[in-house]
Amino acid sequence: MALKQVLAIAAVLGFLSEEAQAERFEVFVPSECQSLAQEFGVPSVLNSKVQVTYALYKLRRINGSQTGVAECRAAVERLKAAYRAQKTPASAERANQMQKMTEIP
Repeated sequence: MALKQVLAIAAVLGFLSEEAQAERFEVFVPSECQSLAQEFGVPSVLNSKVQVTYALYKLRRINGSQTGVAECRAAVERLKAAYRAQKTPASAERANQMQKMTEIP
């Protein structure tokens, strides 16, 4: 491969890694799920959307009759509901602001 191609690929990969780091966040596994997370190799702090998706996939795949699964699923649903509630007021507030801006006095 020519040096120019290698440098171009390195630049693109560097840019993509910066983009991925910009989207990073921390999600703590609920206390109800700690033992399951440890048992199935899921870290207690999830640092990306990929890790969150993988953890949710693993939780869906676990047999519901296993100890602690129902409590963990309920805790995850509570977290999802809290996240949605946190996001919704900002959207409603923006809609109200837009409506006020478009009203004719």
